[in-house]
Amino acid sequence: MGWQYALTVHDEPWGHGDGIDGLFEGVGEVVLRRLAVRGAVAGRLVDVGTRKTRRQDARLTLLLPSGEPAGTYDLTGFLPTAVRMSPGTPGLVDLTIRAYRDVREGAEAVWELVRTGRLDRPGLWRSYGRRAWLSVALNRRVRGQADVLDGRDVVDVDAFYCALGEAVNGPGGYYGWNLDAMADCLRGGFGATPPFTLRWQDSSVARQRLPEFETVLTILREGGVDVRLS
Repeated sequence: MGWQYALTVHDEPWGHGDGIDGLFEGVGEVVLRRLAVRGAVAGRLVDVGTRKTRRQDARLTLLLPSGEPAGTYDLTGFLPTAVRMSPGTPGLVDLTIRAYRDVREGAEAVWELVRTGRLDRPGLWRSYGRRAWLSVALNRRVRGQADVLDGRDVVDVDAFYCALGEAVNGPGGYYGWNLDAMADCLRGGFGATPPFTLRWQDSSVARQRLPEFETVLTILREGGVDVRLS
């Protein structure tokens, strides 16, 4: 079983479908399978593959089996290149597209945790590529309540942001992946908004291993976070 999805092009809903090939490879074409096209879009598909087709920006929303949104990918320079009827499914089409999407190696495995409901407890990020984990967290944008930062494995910068996102917004949560992004999160729109308290346990690990430790503390505290180290 694969991903269900919804496609929006230039803020116009194009429809929803079931099955995506090639999304997580990061390069090359993507095939959106069994797409149920909405309204006037169906009439425009005859132009796919001709000079009338132009690049646009689009958004692909990944859907959970329940139909609820799981996360999104921006499809920059979205260009349909081919369309055909989906085998064995009358009224649905397979749409081949080209587009840039920011997909990190290993992200598919993290997304599978989301799709199957297994991203349900703290600390899972330790078993996955940290950049892949952060990229999925950014595209999910779950919201939670600030709590405890488990600092036992904060041995580098990426580990810190994995642990911070989890502490602020729950398992798989996002709260930045560099200093500038963390500062943006503190201004609101990314889950918990200061003032709040963050209890950083085993902070001595990061103090020894994280070159940005003091800078991180300064940004968090100046942003309204009461950081309590232990």
